[in-house]
Amino acid sequence: MLRTILPVVLVCAVFAACQQSGEDQPATSVPDASPLLETDLAFAKMSADSGAVPAFTMYLAEDAVQMPSGASPINGRDDIVAAMAAGPDMQLMWEPKHAEVAISGELGWTWGVYEAKFTDSSGEEVSSAGKYVNVWRKQDDGTWRVIVDMGNPGV
Repeated sequence: MLRTILPVVLVCAVFAACQQSGEDQPATSVPDASPLLETDLAFAKMSADSGAVPAFTMYLAEDAVQMPSGASPINGRDDIVAAMAAGPDMQLMWEPKHAEVAISGELGWTWGVYEAKFTDSSGEEVSSAGKYVNVWRKQDDGTWRVIVDMGNPGV
């Protein structure tokens, strides 16, 4: 009889332990992405009001990577900002459309549409529009900084 009851008791004990450990686990929920979206909106506003170079200086992480369309990646905030400053005086505006934050709360991403305008060497105004994706990392002080900046022309 012990041979019959023991396996049943063991199965019941394992089942009960599995049920209990599932109850002790915290429910995972997606963090609120609105603070990240608000940060991207502030980034866009600064670019429109003060220029792209000051905005990127403020909102890029030191170790950021920019992946310009049709060009090699640029590594590091200082090199990204220097490349932007060396180019034509550009008005860069964008509109964030969506943000998400990882369950860990440490990383997030935003996407939206942009428009860039500048005057070329012949004096003609050039404009380009497209889509962008930024990957963000939450800093120790709770602020968000861009770690990957990507855009491509065309909507």
